[in-house]
Amino acid sequence: MGKNKIQTNNHNNNNLDGLEFIVKKISFSIGGAALIFILITLAFYSYHFNEGISDEHKAWAEFGSYFGGTLNPVFSLLSLVAILATLLFQAKQLYRSSIALKEQAEFSRLQAFESTFFSMVIMHNENLKSLDLEDTETEKFTGRAIFRIMRRRLSDSYATCKGSNELQKIKDSYQKFYNKNSRFIGHYLRTLNHILDVVINSNIENKDKYLQFIIAQLSEFELIIIFYHSLVTDNFVKFEVLKKHHLFQELVFDSLVNSRTHKAYLD
Repeated sequence: MGKNKIQTNNHNNNNLDGLEFIVKKISFSIGGAALIFILITLAFYSYHFNEGISDEHKAWAEFGSYFGGTLNPVFSLLSLVAILATLLFQAKQLYRSSIALKEQAEFSRLQAFESTFFSMVIMHNENLKSLDLEDTETEKFTGRAIFRIMRRRLSDSYATCKGSNELQKIKDSYQKFYNKNSRFIGHYLRTLNHILDVVINSNIENKDKYLQFIIAQLSEFELIIIFYHSLVTDNFVKFEVLKKHHLFQELVFDSLVNSRTHKAYLD
């Protein structure tokens, strides 16, 4: 899209440069035409009324009437052409100014988006560092390390659930898991959902660049939890949307709680 926009702007600028050349050419032509008409008028008068320079006021008045009556319509036409050429030139300058203002506005909008985006990412990373399983494990797990435990707990929940079909089993087991562990990862998932939603629903170009920045920071076990959370819950960015933007491209199939059947959702 950005490349097409640049090509369009270059095409428009080429057209305007051609217009500027035409305007200059018309201006020189008008000046030349005015000079030629003056010389022709003087030559014609001199040829038919060649009586030298008169001392009579009446002769000068007649010459003025002839000169003005002959050239005034011509000069009026040339003036009209000159005005049109000036208007075209001004239109070109206004167009270039509007393009520059538009590009400046787009740059400012991108700066504002990036400032918001990176501020949210920094806040999210700070929240990630503060994650703690409290006293629910014999060992102390904090930050990103808790997702290895989350994956184990989800696997245990899946092993004890039965459903009418595989998707229902995933939903039931994840809901059971999340009800017990939302106090540990709920805030993490809500913040991440907000960041993803801001990027995906923005009108900026090259959204995947920012999404890839997020993906690069996710661990294997974080991706597992995000995979199941987006697959079965309604208060998160839809699973199909995340798959479309390649959020799970680094996900390891063997880390799924049932790699044999669940990897089919990524095909």
